[in-house]
Amino acid sequence: MSSTSSVAQEDIPTVGFKDVKFSVEVVSFRLPTTTDSVRTDIYIAVPYSFLFFQNAVDKYIADYRVILEIRDPVSDSIIIRREQANSVVLPTTVWEKLKELDESRADASQVSLHLAAGKSYKIKIRVHDRTKNSELEQSFQPTIRSFASTAMTMSDILLYRSKVGNRLTPNIGTDISAISPLEGGVFFELYNAPQSAPLWVVNLIADSSGADISRIVSVAVPDGRAKLGVFTQLLGDDIWSGRYELHTCIVDNSNDTSLSLNDLLRKSLVTASKKIIVGHGHGIPLTTNDLDESIDQLLLISYGGAYDSLTSAHTPTEKRQAIKDFWAKMNQYRGQTTTRPMEVFYRRVYYANSHFNQLGPGWRSDQGRLYIMLGEPTSIDRSSYDVGRRPYEAWTYYDLNQRFIFVDQFLIGDYRISGPLPPPGTFYWEREGQ
Repeated sequence: MSSTSSVAQEDIPTVGFKDVKFSVEVVSFRLPTTTDSVRTDIYIAVPYSFLFFQNAVDKYIADYRVILEIRDPVSDSIIIRREQANSVVLPTTVWEKLKELDESRADASQVSLHLAAGKSYKIKIRVHDRTKNSELEQSFQPTIRSFASTAMTMSDILLYRSKVGNRLTPNIGTDISAISPLEGGVFFELYNAPQSAPLWVVNLIADSSGADISRIVSVAVPDGRAKLGVFTQLLGDDIWSGRYELHTCIVDNSNDTSLSLNDLLRKSLVTASKKIIVGHGHGIPLTTNDLDESIDQLLLISYGGAYDSLTSAHTPTEKRQAIKDFWAKMNQYRGQTTTRPMEVFYRRVYYANSHFNQLGPGWRSDQGRLYIMLGEPTSIDRSSYDVGRRPYEAWTYYDLNQRFIFVDQFLIGDYRISGPLPPPGTFYWEREGQ
């Protein structure tokens, strides 16, 4: 019978300030001297897009405070109050490379507390930008775990981006896009493990159907101490954009590491699970979490056997394999393997979704589809509404000796092509940059 480690951070909301959000992780560890209290680490990730950066000659600086209050849920009295002053310093060269400060780039704060095991608390966090005098705020009420059992247990899992010695750079929130397959991983503490008996750790990432997406196996050998810190690799290179679930499982038989997900969870001595998101894949950089939509996008530039392979895939595993096979062939160019066709394609899809999305996903629009196939036109002639004439755009590709007319027939910004699009399978990826 397996025991499951509760992961408190899965129940914590992410609160927005207009379009800005900050993420929180709550990770619990057993204290060595008592089971009545638990070491609780609270991580707060403040997005750069919320902070106001001031120019300071050769750098940009943002100053902010994190105010954390722990309250008793019954009396509502403040038990603990912590305040931290933080500064983010970015060299001018880094600032210029960032250009747009988005939510994926964040500064992290950590607060470590000793809280009573098994008790619920009201936690309120405020992030205050000291320059523009604006705030983000959120509240939640977690129940602190108990580690009183004498059986083998594990702490909550902490995902990290990099490790130098025993110092970790945590990955805060559910998006693991920034985690490097080589440098990042999963950290946890194992308690009351049998001495000198090898244990196998399986970090399995599964999709919504339970199918394996990534499975990394490592070995941990307890040395007789009551606590064992375990650092394990999280993922391989071939993790794509999407929503998944991470299962960290401990088994005492190496043969069990290859079991299906349900059997692995059943045979595990202890497990921990966490919902995760890959916003930008380490493998194929899909622009959507929907495999059917990803295949529909590829049908724009596929023909013959490649088209048949994509349309004959039915299960999630078959669809993923069909997409992999498609790019394995497409990326073969003049006897060399390159990822440039794939990179150009998804860059164009992203652009189309950002610029031609008046009535739905931009890649489905006539302008979006043409942009994906041919890239940026050499010139665009625009004409606005006039009596007896609808607005139109004329896209000219001088190097291809082609011209396409789009007309906004209903005056709603939906420019439809006048005439046929290029045939399916058309993809001039080498034009990129012209």
